[in-house]
Amino acid sequence: MKVWIVTDGEYSGYAIKGVFSTEARASEFKSAGGGDATEEHEMDSWQDDQGSWDFAFDRATNQIVSEEQNANLEPASDRARAYTWRPEDPIHVTVYTANRDRAVKIAAERFARIKAVWEDAVKASKMAQFDCGYPNGFILDIAEVMAGIEPPPEPTGSMHSNFVRKALGL
Repeated sequence: MKVWIVTDGEYSGYAIKGVFSTEARASEFKSAGGGDATEEHEMDSWQDDQGSWDFAFDRATNQIVSEEQNANLEPASDRARAYTWRPEDPIHVTVYTANRDRAVKIAAERFARIKAVWEDAVKASKMAQFDCGYPNGFILDIAEVMAGIEPPPEPTGSMHSNFVRKALGL
């Protein structure tokens, strides 16, 4: 059985606003101002092989400096996401698989692709900061687009979308 979850916000501002039995009800709730995105999930989809690994990579040494295994409801999909807070902080890569060896391989590949374009992303971010006056550079988001990991954000009008698009010259 599927459920549709209406969410709002990003990162630390992310929140689930409602869970619905049909896509139509979720869409109606979202259209009435209940949130800004809809996610589709399977009910009771937990499997023994589900989980994730989070690896923190030091940019100077390219080494994993910490790792953590988490149990979660995310289906094992080998999907990865990267995050960091400040330019001097490690780059974290979370991989949604319970298999550690596979997770290390995927995380290291993602980190290497980001690291290869990191300095160009920093420069693009600084130029966009100068032009936009926005203090937070979204360097990682810019790097993932430059490395071909993620597509450029759609021109939604959000501060994030505008900033990343400006940094990329879009």
